[in-house]
Amino acid sequence: VPAKNVQNMVEQRLESIAKEAKIDGFRPGKVPLSVVRQRFSDKATGEALGEAVDQASWKALDEKKVKPALRPQCKIISYDKGKDLEFEMSVEALPEIKAPKIESLTFEKLSAEISDKDVDALLKRTAENLDLSEPVQKARASKEGDTLVVDFEGRVEGKALDDEKVKDYSFKIGSGRMMPEFEKQLIGKKPGETVEVKVKLPKDHSDKEFAGKEFVYTVEIKELREPKSIKMDDDLAKSLGRKSLEDLRKEVRSQMENESENRSFVHEKRQVLDVLAEKTTFEVPESLKEQEFKVIWDQLQQQISHQLEDKKPSKKELDDLKKQYEKLADRRVRLGLLLAQMGEEHKVTVSDKELGQAIMARAQQDPQRASEIVDYYQKNAEARSHLRAPIFENKVVRLVLDKAKVKTKKLPLEEFNKIVDEVSGEEA
Repeated sequence: VPAKNVQNMVEQRLESIAKEAKIDGFRPGKVPLSVVRQRFSDKATGEALGEAVDQASWKALDEKKVKPALRPQCKIISYDKGKDLEFEMSVEALPEIKAPKIESLTFEKLSAEISDKDVDALLKRTAENLDLSEPVQKARASKEGDTLVVDFEGRVEGKALDDEKVKDYSFKIGSGRMMPEFEKQLIGKKPGETVEVKVKLPKDHSDKEFAGKEFVYTVEIKELREPKSIKMDDDLAKSLGRKSLEDLRKEVRSQMENESENRSFVHEKRQVLDVLAEKTTFEVPESLKEQEFKVIWDQLQQQISHQLEDKKPSKKELDDLKKQYEKLADRRVRLGLLLAQMGEEHKVTVSDKELGQAIMARAQQDPQRASEIVDYYQKNAEARSHLRAPIFENKVVRLVLDKAKVKTKKLPLEEFNKIVDEVSGEEA
């Protein structure tokens, strides 16, 4: 870099510093340049050298038409005031990527055939999840599936616990809402009975204070309720906030169709990624592969750190996982580069509107923190970039599907779900 260029950058830095420098004896912005140069010369020179190296390195890459995999690594070889700046740069270049001809590719689209029986089955499951119950018609003892209304008070080592004293608590036996040992001891009981229930926490319980200790509960059974029979009628629809059973069925069918369409895209996308990965043979830059592997491996280590010692993988299992994830890292980088290339060739972009919709979707997942989440994405460019990436990827995949040959295969809903579930559970 010519000495004159570097010196001009140094002077620009000094002038910028002079406008904001606070030095005793001078008003802000009125510090003489000679004083600023004396105080801040090293700082200005360091910043100028960094800028000069940055500009020159990117200019050299543009001239050589080299696309770097990661930011270039630069090292200053020599620089003295009044002399040219010399530096060396090392960079791993992105390979030349040749995308397959989209029009020659063939994919299969799965389409779910949703029957009236499927709609009613979902309606029934929805109603069952509401845990609709009614008082037992004839006096009897409790059994699994019943709902109990109880008052209870818990003690540990004879000491009553304030947060274990509850009134009019309702739970379904067998739902898992209470500890299994607690629920089992209340089977065969009747309203009006007071039962002593003992539950011992495991030694490895997350609450260290009570791990391995026995809780003793005094439980008063106040009411016994049994599951309310579910009838497919207008009353059921009204209990779910709809006008009639017909309206409810139409709405549920529409939701099922939309969901199956989204799930079908997951299946198609996996096909597209598999075919593209298979048909590309360029050498993946090691720096990008190592970076992606580190992300995957760090996530695994985080998961392992929360596992019990006897559940953690052995050294051999870790070695096998390492090989598996190295292949996964190679695939992800390969596909990422290829999709970016295809997106650039076909002018695929993510609009501000699409990004805004994605941000609002994230905010709606946590309504109490919605404004905080929106503010976070608005102020964090890197976070917006992470949100933009999957939108861009899906748009490129849809582009491929629009231009390729796609054959539709209709399947009963159960078979459709089985196939798509298998794909959804695999690493992409």
